[in-house]
Amino acid sequence: KVSPLIDELTETIYTVSNDGSIYAINLNGEMLWKRHIGEDLNTIPLIFDNNLLINSDIGVIFCLNKRNGDIKWFHELKNKALDIKIISNKLVIGCAQGYLLFLNINNGKIIQCQKLSNQNIIKIDTYQNKLLITFEDGRSYLIET
Repeated sequence: KVSPLIDELTETIYTVSNDGSIYAINLNGEMLWKRHIGEDLNTIPLIFDNNLLINSDIGVIFCLNKRNGDIKWFHELKNKALDIKIISNKLVIGCAQGYLLFLNINNGKIIQCQKLSNQNIIKIDTYQNKLLITFEDGRSYLIET
């Protein structure tokens, strides 16, 4: 469903599956570890230092140790996450019903939460040190971080 993520630093491939698991595989095709964290994963994890950040399909953001798959922290969401990005050492999450969350990337605690609209936030980008937020109706806004 989604392309695997290749970590060139550790020469590890991370891939998700429709059984709700994330797999770490070395370049020889050997499975290093497997972690079940959902029901039907369809998002690519993000790499931050020695961590993998992944938006599971069960309304939870997980931070896994990328070397062994151990859970470092998790954050249960009140609204479904539709896009996640690492920006300025924070995890920025665009959610359903127009919520924008900023999490501490080291422990998963909320730094800030803003309700921007009643429309779902479907994409987060950056532009000149600002966030470019795109809503499901096609509108986009630049906001200060």
